[in-house]
Amino acid sequence: MMDFTIRKFIHRDVEDFIRLATSAFADEWLAEGMTPEGFARQIRQIFRWNMIPFRLLTALVGIQWEAFVAEVNGHIVGGGMYMGRKKRMNLEYLMVEPAYRRQGIGQALLVKRLERLTELGIPFVMAQELETNQASLGNLHKQGFVEYQRTATYKHSLPLPAAEETERVINRLPKAADRAPFQEIQKRIMAPFVRYNSTAENVYFPSPWRKLYLQFLGSQDWPRAFDVDGATVGFLAALHDGPKTTGLILHPTVAPENARYFPTMIHQAATWLETLGLDSVNINVPEQFSEITAYLQNSGWTKEYTWIHLVKWLDDKARQEFREIRD
Repeated sequence: MMDFTIRKFIHRDVEDFIRLATSAFADEWLAEGMTPEGFARQIRQIFRWNMIPFRLLTALVGIQWEAFVAEVNGHIVGGGMYMGRKKRMNLEYLMVEPAYRRQGIGQALLVKRLERLTELGIPFVMAQELETNQASLGNLHKQGFVEYQRTATYKHSLPLPAAEETERVINRLPKAADRAPFQEIQKRIMAPFVRYNSTAENVYFPSPWRKLYLQFLGSQDWPRAFDVDGATVGFLAALHDGPKTTGLILHPTVAPENARYFPTMIHQAATWLETLGLDSVNINVPEQFSEITAYLQNSGWTKEYTWIHLVKWLDDKARQEFREIRD
């Protein structure tokens, strides 16, 4: 086994982190429309000026993050981050140079982040991997991660064909009074852990700091509630992450009886993405949304990937709380 050390990322590691990405760029990032060049631009933007602006802004938003690197004889050969808010943490940006794989480096970076999150009192940590990435999934399972949901990514060129019901469906910005109906729909259709985690609420009911954070990253979002004859029938958001080449539709929250309005909802979201100059769009849909997936499969959308979402509980009290809500 090769000798290596794991340490915290520091500002002078930025160029090495970017260099590492060019040789170890993960399929997961490509699947989300990120390119190595776009990643390099984003990393330089985030970590310029000794990372002070990014640290201040993430603190205001309530985002916690930390990065680690792996070194062999002073040469950085791997890296990984965690990032999240309100004690809901995600593992991000795991990279290991091809020549140094299968040496335990990826597993060590995983363990280091888990140890750090445990020290911080974080109740659980999440990860998502492509179904085809058996090596990373194997490492996660070894550390006690369990699957809680699968989502599929579908892709379509822009513009989308016109949808029926267009004149009846009105989109608008969500307001505080929409939180309760949003939670009710989510309770009916989402997997138990997704309801417990409830990260989508941050998209539809953002703080002013979230908007500033997106602006800092060069991203634009389009969270919307959709009404028909004055009644709210669902929620859906679109996102253009500046360095990415494809727009994204995410967090569709629509009750089954209103699924007929979904084509118009995604058409309106795709029209917004088209105005930004994009020529394609991805949509992430939980596999249990059978009405939506059936529509996509029969409407010219191409299934690109299947994502596996996993969670590891770091606190038994939090796990028991989730079980009580689930049951």
